[in-house]
Amino acid sequence: GTLTAGSNYTITFTEGTLTISAGTGGGGGGGRDDYPPIAYPPIIKAEHGAGIIDPLNPKQGDKIKLTPVPDEGYVFSEIRVIGPDNKPIQVTGNEDGTYTIPQPQGRLTIELVFVLDRPEDIPNPFTDVPEGSYFHDPVIWAVLEEITKGTTPTTFSPHTRCTRAQVVAFIWRAAGCPEPTITENPFIDVFPNNYFYKAVLWAVEKGITKGTTATTFSPFDTITRGQAVTFLYRAFGTKTEIANPFRDVYPGTYCYDAILWAYANGVTLGSTTTLFSPNVSCTRAQILTFMYRIYQMRSAKK
Repeated sequence: GTLTAGSNYTITFTEGTLTISAGTGGGGGGGRDDYPPIAYPPIIKAEHGAGIIDPLNPKQGDKIKLTPVPDEGYVFSEIRVIGPDNKPIQVTGNEDGTYTIPQPQGRLTIELVFVLDRPEDIPNPFTDVPEGSYFHDPVIWAVLEEITKGTTPTTFSPHTRCTRAQVVAFIWRAAGCPEPTITENPFIDVFPNNYFYKAVLWAVEKGITKGTTATTFSPFDTITRGQAVTFLYRAFGTKTEIANPFRDVYPGTYCYDAILWAYANGVTLGSTTTLFSPNVSCTRAQILTFMYRIYQMRSAKK
């Protein structure tokens, strides 16, 4: 016998043979336009929260409405949408706190960032991180966000000098531990079993830092305040035109634009009103405070 599927295909089963013929059914053709549109349910990546989308299975040309839903104790900070061609997609923020995303042909990846709302309310396990210190909230935030841990279960060692590897690892974890796309490691002092291996490859790939030579990264070298702010600037900042308040920061130096950006955005105000001390070692407390202020700033702009 004969079974007609829709209006475009005839399926015939005769003497053990199945034959499908196009364009012979009733209804006058219509070709592929009669196929149901392809749905592209997006990939949603989020920690400490979730994203609700409508429709659940968007099709090309649809407008997706996304509602960020933070976990208790967290607030929504940032949305990033990557298209099927691995390029950013323009997102429109709405007055009700939702976002509108155009659906192209292909699957979207939606990344949502949620940050701690009130780290001052979280119990403090560290005996060397006193209440009221400038680094109390940044340290608690960093531990809860799994950016770093204490040096022991009850100590954080906030005044210990930070290394190049540690700062790169902090920034990488704050970015969500993205996988580097480069696989060739140029550094003879960075090994696959190091905790900072992927962080270093990712940071070099993103232009956040380079090696100290073409073949060495010097992961255990102490990082300076100027270097730390430069790493953060390359990861999160944009050039800022303001008057330079620091008499130890000179135009043309590698950290000049980074320090002015950090000063203008309240990331750090210098060691005094006229000195930045770019060559002084950066401590664990200082770098995490810089990072915490950046995330506060980015959250406030959303």
